[in-house]
Amino acid sequence: MEMSNLLNLNKAFDKYTGDEVVKRFLFHVQVVYLQIWHAMVLLFYWKPKIIISNFKSKGFKKFLREDILGSNDTPRKKALSVALGIVVGFTPFYGFQSIIVLSLASIFKLNRAIALATSYISIPPLIPFIVYASLKTGYWVLGNHAPLTLDAIFNKVDIWEQIEFYLLGSLVLCVVLGVFFGMLTYTWLTYLNKRKTT
Repeated sequence: MEMSNLLNLNKAFDKYTGDEVVKRFLFHVQVVYLQIWHAMVLLFYWKPKIIISNFKSKGFKKFLREDILGSNDTPRKKALSVALGIVVGFTPFYGFQSIIVLSLASIFKLNRAIALATSYISIPPLIPFIVYASLKTGYWVLGNHAPLTLDAIFNKVDIWEQIEFYLLGSLVLCVVLGVFFGMLTYTWLTYLNKRKTT
């Protein structure tokens, strides 16, 4: 039975020349490629764009009131979303932070709007200060006592020469600040919920 199925399959392919088989195969590969591309554009371009435009149209106070305080998520979930946004915001993956934070928020089923909004702590005017804090933390962790000023960050420091200090410092800093702001958010939201119920 199996041999006859294989023979029938071979006969079906015999009617196509080698070029036609390749063309049909490439057509299916292109269809799959386009479907994957569409999903990526939807997830990494349109979703962040919708969240950002929602944030811009509402303004900070309304966004805070409706999307953070008014969402039905638990204080724990909101606090974890803030912590995730802060952690990703302080990582040195500039340009990819939105993609990373939305992917992780989706995987861990956290509030994507909160995580994305808090990841924007690393806006361009703050990047030199984040680099400075990361380098100082890296120096402290590795016991380097070389002087480092904020002026040097703006003018003289070659980050590639300091990459070891920078990467370690940013890792330590993002975890510490993520935990701190996550706990602060959880405490604040729990307090607000208790005030509402009393």
